[in-house]
Amino acid sequence: MSEMPDTNIGDRGDSDLVLTGLDGANPLAFLAALGTLRIATRAWPDRRVRLGWTIAEGGWRPLLRVEPGVTREELVEVITAGIPSEEELFDTELRKRSEEAGPKNKRGESRWADKLRFPPEVFRERALVRARHAMIDARDAVDYLAALASDAAVDEVAGHEAARRTRFDFTAGQQSYIEMARSLLALASEGSIENALFGPWDYLTGVFSLRWDPLDESRQYALQAVDPTNASGNPILSVPGANILGLIGLVYFPLIPRGRVVEQPGFDWSRGGRSFRWPIWSPPLGEAAVAALLSLEELRHDPIPRDDVRERGVEVVYRSWIVQPSGRYRNFTPAEAV
Repeated sequence: MSEMPDTNIGDRGDSDLVLTGLDGANPLAFLAALGTLRIATRAWPDRRVRLGWTIAEGGWRPLLRVEPGVTREELVEVITAGIPSEEELFDTELRKRSEEAGPKNKRGESRWADKLRFPPEVFRERALVRARHAMIDARDAVDYLAALASDAAVDEVAGHEAARRTRFDFTAGQQSYIEMARSLLALASEGSIENALFGPWDYLTGVFSLRWDPLDESRQYALQAVDPTNASGNPILSVPGANILGLIGLVYFPLIPRGRVVEQPGFDWSRGGRSFRWPIWSPPLGEAAVAALLSLEELRHDPIPRDDVRERGVEVVYRSWIVQPSGRYRNFTPAEAV
């Protein structure tokens, strides 16, 4: 956490791009900013890539600093080209073996196809294989696994044990997380990425949403003018580019064993309900420093020790509650500053 900017964040130069489409108070936009940092860092190993936040367009917006500098057009092109494939994000061999070992329906088909459901022993073996092949500068495969699940804790699913999955999986019922991700990845284009990064966001219908945008929460209440179960009158609204980049940003939130439980940076399931909190920092930081900041223990405290986190460049910490207004689907509420 010793990395500091070379210049004051208010002094924007040719190396800075403000991503005006991403509002730091929106958890989906925050995750999309992290996904952008991830791709840019790997796309330009010979450049210095850092992410900070600055006040613009009436809120906290990501300031991406790339040295030597890049144009908006170059950034959009590189980010779009660098989006990982489904096979990279979701280990193909793990999914295959999990479907073979997991429960089947009456037709002999896997009940866990395209879901984040992995038998603990299968996940453990596959993670060890990936870890043995990882190197300090080539560990994406194991990083993506760590962001999906952990065999250090198990869930009981219809009489079968499954590795504890990421808390960002907001699917329910017949929904399949990987199917939704696949559908979104197919919509990756320079247009969708540019709209996500620079806005204003174009909300599309007929497109999957991973339910990380607080807009999804407001659609579910029964006391509104439109029946929340009416798919035509109350359609899902989604910004594909933001969801795609947010999906990649989850790599900074691995599942971490702690004693007999598994935790994830930012999540608190103990005090007053379930919530997700995230920091907004001003000094542009590289991805190693960003990952360390997201895991900062002080962010878990109530109240947050303001002086301690400000020394690390944190300007504000946001929190969104995780709710189920319809009793089924989970969503983030609009953020509050804590």
